[in-house]
Amino acid sequence: MSDRPRVLVCANTNAHDRYIVEPDVSRLRAFADLDWLPSEGRQRPGATGWEWGGPSSDPADRERMRARIADADALIVCHGSPYVDDEILAAAPKLRIIGELEGDRFANRIDVGAATARGIRVTDTTHGSSLPVAEWALGLVLVGLRNAGAHFRRLTAGEYYRPGDDLANDPGWRMSELTGRRVGLLGLGHIGRRLIELLGPFRCDISVHDPYVAKEVALAVGAREAW
Repeated sequence: MSDRPRVLVCANTNAHDRYIVEPDVSRLRAFADLDWLPSEGRQRPGATGWEWGGPSSDPADRERMRARIADADALIVCHGSPYVDDEILAAAPKLRIIGELEGDRFANRIDVGAATARGIRVTDTTHGSSLPVAEWALGLVLVGLRNAGAHFRRLTAGEYYRPGDDLANDPGWRMSELTGRRVGLLGLGHIGRRLIELLGPFRCDISVHDPYVAKEVALAVGAREAW
């Protein structure tokens, strides 16, 4: 028997094909044995493919996981996986870590309390896209201030500015600069905090509203005022 750790991935076919990419598989297989457990699950009415996140309510999926998890050191779950509760964990004496591949706050696929009680670490990808989303938000601010959408549509239609155009009343010309402007943020999570960092070079006057974050925290990360 191999001394290498065994990693079990449980997901439906669509999630497996979409998220389990070769570079990551190669990295895992460099030090562990990787196994995929297909779990198509019962989807909600009208949902197809990536629209459905699970967990699976099919008893057969639970039984297949119980049968395959006994010698797993790590479990990765995604769309289609059955709910990983204490009953399933009891069948996995070697399990040391559970990872949620794609989801928010474990996407209701893992009983975190039961795992913690058994000394099993649980991690997810809740904030995996926070930084690129903050960059996208900055990009939209820049594009929006310049009324760029209207300009893009005009250019693709073959229209160009003429000397007689009323640029003084074009919001893209009158309000085009972000530098020094007042910016309001609703929420100061990972995305909001990163966006404040990205706004730094523009010397903006930033106000924040987040009832779940202390005012002192908002001021410490760069907001001028918070409520």
